[in-house]
Amino acid sequence: FGEDCLRHFNGMFAFAIWNTDEQKLFIARDRLGKKPLYFKSLDHGGVVFASEIKALREDPNVCDVVNIRALSQYLSLNYILTNEAIFEGVEKLPPGYFLTVERDKPRRLVRYWDVASFFLEKRAFKNDAEAKEELRDLIDDAVRLRLVSDVPLGAFLSGGLDSSTIVAAMSLLNDANSVRSFSIGFSEDGFDERRHANLVARALGVNHVDQEVTEDMASVLPDISYFADEPFADTSIIPMFYLAQFSREDVTVCLSGDGADEILGGYETYIADKICRYTGFLSEGRKYFIQRLINKFFPATFNKVGFDYKLRKFFEAHSLDLDRA
Repeated sequence: FGEDCLRHFNGMFAFAIWNTDEQKLFIARDRLGKKPLYFKSLDHGGVVFASEIKALREDPNVCDVVNIRALSQYLSLNYILTNEAIFEGVEKLPPGYFLTVERDKPRRLVRYWDVASFFLEKRAFKNDAEAKEELRDLIDDAVRLRLVSDVPLGAFLSGGLDSSTIVAAMSLLNDANSVRSFSIGFSEDGFDERRHANLVARALGVNHVDQEVTEDMASVLPDISYFADEPFADTSIIPMFYLAQFSREDVTVCLSGDGADEILGGYETYIADKICRYTGFLSEGRKYFIQRLINKFFPATFNKVGFDYKLRKFFEAHSLDLDRA
């Protein structure tokens, strides 16, 4: 298929092919950019590339100068936008793109898939039941394809809808007792998901194990920074580090439910947006009065996204214009 091969692939990928006869480099990244791929253009027309920045920095042409624009984006938004990387001159190959580099020819950066046009191609279903049936078939098919492995395989299980759906599909496609799932917990009840994970594991009949994290988490931050390559603001990376470390004692690959909130609109901010439509009539004075009541009668807790936290964040952002909110 040549360059058109990408339209036939199903799943996540990042790869490079060197064509010796044509002296042509072809590098590509999956449609949504789940797999990382960094590159830097060289002055003489070539390119260096790697799946991790730390590997890219082994090349003497890659400098350690911080990209101020990328740093500004991170400090403002908690992540780096577009194709910028934290080091000057380093770029991310955009999701849904491929890059070709040939001797004595200009580089070609080509988009082979576009999420916007794909999103606009709405499917029509007769009813909810038909839509649910197709969604279930898609989930089962995606899980089935990822169960093909030549190394021990398991799953992360938190007890939430996302990971529970993945593990449920695994238990239906294989003998449930052969499915290995993993979770970690903390001494703080608000952050400990083991009870939910164990309930799901028992209901599905899978082989589940968990572990409580008791060590000083600050001690692993240098390791986490090393593996992250770039600044990372989501605190979920800390439990994910421990979970990956724990599960690696038994398996090499784990399936997870990451991405379901993005695909299925599962974030709590969407609920807040709906509520805001019905509370927009409140005056600034009333909102200020409500905030004072919240601070008085709802003391701050350290629970994970606790009710008091949601109330405070809702009324803090209530008065902001759409761009700021």
